[in-house]
Amino acid sequence: MPMSTLMSALRGAGRQHLTASTVAARQAITGSHVLRLHGYNKVLRKKVPNGHFFESIPFGVGGHSWRVVCYPNGADREHDGYTSLFLKSLRPHDDPFALEATTARLEASVLDRDGKPWCTQTAEHRSFLGYEAWGWKDFVKNDDLDLVDDCLTVLYDVTIDDLPLHAEETRHDTTRDSSSRNIIQPRRRRPHPPSPPNMPVRVVDTATPSSQPSSGQDTNAVQPSAPSCSLLTAGRCFAGTQNVSSLQKDEAWKVNVRIHGCDLEQGYLCGTMEALNVPLADTPVVTFWEGEIVDAKNYTFFTGKWEASAEDDVRHWSKFESFTPLLSQIETDGGKSMDLSNYPHIFMRWKEQYFVNVGVDCGLTIAGFYYVCFSCKDGSISGFYYDPNSSPFQKLELKCTNEKQSGFTFSSYELQ
Repeated sequence: MPMSTLMSALRGAGRQHLTASTVAARQAITGSHVLRLHGYNKVLRKKVPNGHFFESIPFGVGGHSWRVVCYPNGADREHDGYTSLFLKSLRPHDDPFALEATTARLEASVLDRDGKPWCTQTAEHRSFLGYEAWGWKDFVKNDDLDLVDDCLTVLYDVTIDDLPLHAEETRHDTTRDSSSRNIIQPRRRRPHPPSPPNMPVRVVDTATPSSQPSSGQDTNAVQPSAPSCSLLTAGRCFAGTQNVSSLQKDEAWKVNVRIHGCDLEQGYLCGTMEALNVPLADTPVVTFWEGEIVDAKNYTFFTGKWEASAEDDVRHWSKFESFTPLLSQIETDGGKSMDLSNYPHIFMRWKEQYFVNVGVDCGLTIAGFYYVCFSCKDGSISGFYYDPNSSPFQKLELKCTNEKQSGFTFSSYELQ
């Protein structure tokens, strides 16, 4: 019997104030992602040591985000000489469903020259909670790989079969004939995120849209060069303060920053930031951030997101003395025609993505982002934090500590 017929019959029996809901399970969803690595044996395996990895771009399946993680020389010493493959969940720390694990079925395959699976591994019903990864340390021996043009192609199929129940509520009463429908989700507590064991170095395939000419674009036109600076490299460390003063009091936190990955060609870098004396936190607060390098090729001075308008951008960039000579060109075309490759300063935006070692109630917010100016001369960093709901123009001042570098910087997967 249809729900409408049942409701009419019940109302006819005298039940005038009547509500009803239907709960239905949703079918499993399968999504696939292809990861291709060029120069795998001749270059990547020689440059990337045991225990270090590449990650794919994020992709979505079943309402969650994922990355494929590849260790070209094995995830640990015991598996040196293997290719290790993992699937990592990117479920954010503020996801209200993150306390309960997501169950996924995994199938990973190395594809041959015809795009058919050559080596396949499967795993049934693996649970992911927060930023967790699952996979195979011994997926395939590198000596057994028979690659075409030295290119490794991996296909990952991810099936999510424990999707949340979908409930619809329909209300009928004597004072209102129309129906209102609402989506009801199970209530779950918000957890603290687990700490990721390693910070990723993001490497982007050369076939990404940002590196390809758009329709109608002159392919012979001179493209802006990537900025170059020996002090802006993976493994570099910085120390200083962030001024968080307000009208009520003066306050500054000690801050340490480490760069974990840097890709100048793609305008990307990432790292960690540690705030040492946050008043409401019992321990130092560590966050993981990702950055955009303003190079007129991948990113311009206009943010276009994170609640920042063009006026906000100009107002914050103008706080840097080194930006003043560029202002007129920015006002003309946003800086798209500028060549910043030899400019003595590198401008960036840093956006904190999640807390590493504490929960969201640690006393800090990561809703905003930093406008950053990096000096190629001495490695000093100045920055201003932007968040419409926080004290304006919180100044970040950092000096390079010149610690020994430990990290890897690559321009793309296609290395020669």
